[in-house]
Amino acid sequence: MENKSIDIVTQIGTGNLIEVIDKTPSYIELSQTGNFNTTYFVNPNNYPTNAEINVRGSGNYIDITGSNSISDGMKININANDMTIFMRNY
Repeated sequence: MENKSIDIVTQIGTGNLIEVIDKTPSYIELSQTGNFNTTYFVNPNNYPTNAEINVRGSGNYIDITGSNSISDGMKININANDMTIFMRNY
């Protein structure tokens, strides 16, 4: 059996940062449109990642740790400025 991973990262704007550390990658799509957005996605778990995160606006901060059956297929869409989201999936 061959392990496959699909990672799609799109950034449009100035000063954006995306950091992904995934022990069990499967599918993750991250996009940031705007300026000075930060997204951290860390999955130290054995549960495969299957997520889509879209950020439109400026000054947003997203920090997601872990992946589990509840977050499987998760889609986060942010259309705002200066929002902060912390999500922990253990």
